[in-house]
Amino acid sequence: MKLSFHRVTDEWVDPTCSAFNQAFVEARSPATWREIYGGSPEGGASLAAVSEAGRVVGHYGATFHRCSGVPYAVDRVAQARDTFSLPKYRTLVSRRRPMVGQLFDLLCETCVTEGISSIHGFGSRRHHDLGIKLLGYRRIESMVNWSAEVLLPTRQPVEKLGSLARVKRYDDHIDALEATFPQPDVCRVERSSKFLNWRFSPRPNRKYALLQYDSFLVAGAAGYAVIAGRGANVQLADFRLPDDSDLRRDFWHRLMLHLCHQGARIMSWNCSALVPESGYFRQLGAVQVSAVDESIPSFFPLTDKWSNADAANRFCLTMADQDTV
Repeated sequence: MKLSFHRVTDEWVDPTCSAFNQAFVEARSPATWREIYGGSPEGGASLAAVSEAGRVVGHYGATFHRCSGVPYAVDRVAQARDTFSLPKYRTLVSRRRPMVGQLFDLLCETCVTEGISSIHGFGSRRHHDLGIKLLGYRRIESMVNWSAEVLLPTRQPVEKLGSLARVKRYDDHIDALEATFPQPDVCRVERSSKFLNWRFSPRPNRKYALLQYDSFLVAGAAGYAVIAGRGANVQLADFRLPDDSDLRRDFWHRLMLHLCHQGARIMSWNCSALVPESGYFRQLGAVQVSAVDESIPSFFPLTDKWSNADAANRFCLTMADQDTV
């Protein structure tokens, strides 16, 4: 049985979505598919394996992003996503490569043509181990899992230093905040307003609350938080805490107030240890916890910029860098 491999053009979105929905529990619409791959500020690639009968039986995708701290430069990187193969076709081998390997080879060729320097992504332990064995991925330093009990603050800060408000979209105030990111030597997808608005655009089966913290001491945004989900258990999908310690405590105080009023009881999240805020979470009342379903990050270099063996441990990641949140 022969397979053909090609980039998913508009007429192939519907059958690719149909195959995706067979492979995963998420019922993704063609409109959402187009928004993910066509709406990403830096573009993306959606690549399909098609059977002789014209059926999509596998897929490997990626969205492209600006990344600061790529060795010695600002560069473009790819986040792998939506990888699947239907069981009947999973073991097909051509040129000594399984179907997923051939899709990955095509993705690498596409990324190099697009000027992408590396590919990173998250997978279960099984898929992570297969990626290292079959595709040559390198493991990124494991994520740290955090949890905070959402409690109504018992003490009011000495002085109200800012306001936390829900916004429909982020604007140039977030871009100005991003320009002050304190660790330019880590590898991190830039959190521009365009990226955040695309990444957390509303979807039928995913709910996000975009929160922005404005300081009364200086003009503009001093922090933000994106909350995923509703109800008693929510996730801190992405964030930037104020650099100033007093503003940071005030930000967290107002975040807890907001979540209490929304009925949340537990907020959980994970991020790499390189995230600047990691050193403050314990002071704010969070605790480290064990992962229930561990999602492991890894990356694949496409240029010799990544020849440094330690490069894999310089990625600064949050849940915004995972396509399952």
